[in-house]
Amino acid sequence: MIDSKSMACYTEIILAKLQKSEEDTMNYKSVKISEELYTDEKKTVTLGLWDAKTRTIWIRRSQLCSIESFAGTLIHECTHAASRCGDVSRAFEAALTENLGRQAAYYLR
Repeated sequence: MIDSKSMACYTEIILAKLQKSEEDTMNYKSVKISEELYTDEKKTVTLGLWDAKTRTIWIRRSQLCSIESFAGTLIHECTHAASRCGDVSRAFEAALTENLGRQAAYYLR
């Protein structure tokens, strides 16, 4: 389980690598953890949520079980924040692919 200090550190690193430039603020205000997340999607467990009204990224506490789960959910939700696109759209898929490429490029350099 990732502790809160490590989560803050990982969040800072991931967000820095997702920024396109120094001026890019990713449109988020805070990242918060919740035991449960609820959406209109009845058939699936919601692991993360971008709340555009409050500019908050919510991550389900169970995602703190590993760095991979936490980072994957955070990148997914950051993509919603930056692209302002919902799930299951070509625009979101393109933005997510770009963010994943940016992360990979960082580690390959």
